[in-house]
Amino acid sequence: MDRTRLQQLLEELHQELTGATTVDPESRRMLEQALREIRLVTEHAPEEMPEGATAQLREAALRLEAGHPRLAGVLGQLTDTLAKLGI
Repeated sequence: MDRTRLQQLLEELHQELTGATTVDPESRRMLEQALREIRLVTEHAPEEMPEGATAQLREAALRLEAGHPRLAGVLGQLTDTLAKLGI
């Protein structure tokens, strides 16, 4: 896994989030904030990753698992990729 895969997952997550019309406002806000923070990391350095961004993704994945399994799956892949990159 490398940064290219991370970019692909971020784009996939963005597309899934855009198409998900039934995501509650709090989950959507949390996901959008985490996406912004992770995009900063991909543009800069891993040490700039804000505290708790991956935790937000994990929490969002758990909240969305039943109602949005594809979105939750992408979130799971994203957190795994971040962990493999040491972020």
